[in-house]
Amino acid sequence: MGSTFRQILPLAIGAAISPVLLLLQVATLASKNFPLRRALLVLVSSSMVTALIIIFVSSTNQKTSSSSGSQDAVHAWIEIVLAVVLLANAVRSMLAPASDAEVKAPPDESSARLHAVRYLLLGVAAMATNFTTIVLLIPAVHDVAISSLSTQDKATLLVVVGIIVEFVAYFPILVVLAAGKKGPVLLDHLSTYLRTHRRRIGIVVSLGFAIYLGYSGLSALA
Repeated sequence: MGSTFRQILPLAIGAAISPVLLLLQVATLASKNFPLRRALLVLVSSSMVTALIIIFVSSTNQKTSSSSGSQDAVHAWIEIVLAVVLLANAVRSMLAPASDAEVKAPPDESSARLHAVRYLLLGVAAMATNFTTIVLLIPAVHDVAISSLSTQDKATLLVVVGIIVEFVAYFPILVVLAAGKKGPVLLDHLSTYLRTHRRRIGIVVSLGFAIYLGYSGLSALA
């Protein structure tokens, strides 16, 4: 299990880099009404999307692995295709005009309601539209699904992958709980940095993992 974990760890960490989801959580925790409850709702809904992706990809690849004897070649081509997709995303981001748009939670209403459905939907949208996370999560789950590990070990690794991927969703909550009144100040500094460098971070992540997946896929075919 250790070798498989080391193989998927870079992909899981890359999938966890989600400035949009992190900025959403920071903005949610800055709201006046029910900040922690709303942040937990975002965490729950984004985790549901991650879990659905993991379940779908793993179940699909397990069915495929039982009927195909060329899993190495299939896996290599999956990595190459995803590398091309990430490269295209990086080029698109570089050519697109810079935007100063910020990620904000909905404004607090005077009624001081929780608005649970709204924040659940925000979490779903933040994760479902998180392009690089989904693209990097797919090969990580695929690696686990086609491995020779037992079902229990596969399930354990997939849970670990999910926990890593959701890091930016629960990290701000932990900061607020641990730092108390200083938590929002620390998160504000982090959000300022992310708003300034969000585009650059996305380009670096896409290019870096395009090279990583491309090299891995081509090496497997060589």
